[in-house]
Amino acid sequence: MVWAGILVGRLLAGLLVRWMGPLPLLALFLAVASPIALTASLIENHVVALVGFGLVGVLIAGAFPTGLAVGVTNQKSMTGALTGIMLASAGIG
Repeated sequence: MVWAGILVGRLLAGLLVRWMGPLPLLALFLAVASPIALTASLIENHVVALVGFGLVGVLIAGAFPTGLAVGVTNQKSMTGALTGIMLASAGIG
């Protein structure tokens, strides 16, 4: 369910970043996804938890590419290092 959410979220994030800008969008994604992830982890109803994790997937889908774009834009001399750190972090989970 999370992966389906990520697919939809990446498509939506591309549209929203033009409307809101990258930093406010990144802050919104993380501020909304964190409490939903916590709630979905603690809830006992499996259907509601599954929907919650799908929604988290939608919200965090745009966080990685948006964060990478912001980092590379602000630190052009460290593009390789930033990209490597973010990809390593994503690989860890």
